[in-house]
Amino acid sequence: WFGHESNIKEIYKYLPMLKGLKLRLCTGNNNVLPTYVQWSKDALKAELARSNVVILPVSDPNTYKSANRLINAVMAGCFVVAENSLNHRDFRDYVYLGAIKGGVQYTQAFRHELDALTIRAQDYIASKYSPERIGAAWANVFDCI
Repeated sequence: WFGHESNIKEIYKYLPMLKGLKLRLCTGNNNVLPTYVQWSKDALKAELARSNVVILPVSDPNTYKSANRLINAVMAGCFVVAENSLNHRDFRDYVYLGAIKGGVQYTQAFRHELDALTIRAQDYIASKYSPERIGAAWANVFDCI
């Protein structure tokens, strides 16, 4: 898991359930976590490189926030286990969306499928979120003003 320390409540409630896993947490200093890696761009890059799964619980499934953490994890080569939320539903064909416990069990049972799903997710993200596509969308917004 990685994220701003204001989002720690999202993962904190799952810590007892995740005991026994090689769980690593990357966040800022102001938190209540027992152990974590201090967040920096380089630290996050290193943590994602050493991971194969990222867990992304959400505090409010009806809040629309950016999918940036999911996108960053996938583009770093990690399979994502995330709770359902408005910002995750576009990725439902490529990541596990649902209960975190079920997602962890899925990654253990279908470990051999995770790389292929992650590659498909990367292709989807590259096509839908490319700088050219985002730039064209912004240009369209400004053309309408």
